[in-house]
Amino acid sequence: SVLHILTRMFSCPSPFIYCSSVSNYNQCFVYTIKHAMRIDNRKLHQGRPPSWRLTLFAYFHIDCRINEKKYKIMDKPRIIFMGTPEFALPALELLGHSNYRTIAVVTQPDRPAGRGRRQSSPPVKQLAIQLGIEVMQPAKVRDDSFLQQFYRLNPDMVVVAAFGQILPKEIIDFPKLGCLNIHPSLLPKYRGAAPLNWSIIRGETKTGVTIM
Repeated sequence: SVLHILTRMFSCPSPFIYCSSVSNYNQCFVYTIKHAMRIDNRKLHQGRPPSWRLTLFAYFHIDCRINEKKYKIMDKPRIIFMGTPEFALPALELLGHSNYRTIAVVTQPDRPAGRGRRQSSPPVKQLAIQLGIEVMQPAKVRDDSFLQQFYRLNPDMVVVAAFGQILPKEIIDFPKLGCLNIHPSLLPKYRGAAPLNWSIIRGETKTGVTIM
């Protein structure tokens, strides 16, 4: 972007350091032009003329003020979270409390559990309800009825953590920012089901989490 190019001219840190607490590029330019002016003030004290870069930057700053809407920072992505057991809870909790736009949670259907075989909701569903996020529980994510719901939600990204079903190509290829899968093993080891269990059964002394 223009902002990246100009901040590199000034040897500034990443513009997102300046933008972390502001809502649009106009304010980012104000932050960064102050940094540029500090550089040029030092030059003036040394008897040197100000840099041509500041003039160029001021031109873009004025253009930004006139066309403020053009420089708005992109909204946070629309995320669908797919997960089921307790392992997936920290990721969902982080998304929920970090003000990311988690538009829906997809989890496995309620199933009988425990000695009484009472119908029980997955841990991810329980947390999603607490966070006020819409919950979907398709028996199969390949079904056309679910895929139509998925397309209507139009996610920018899908985050997957121990969901329990293999995602079809229609879901993997749809989000423009792709799918992120949180897998509890050091891939390619234990790439299948129950990686935690198999790590213990095989006596592994070291394991980890892979983001793919």
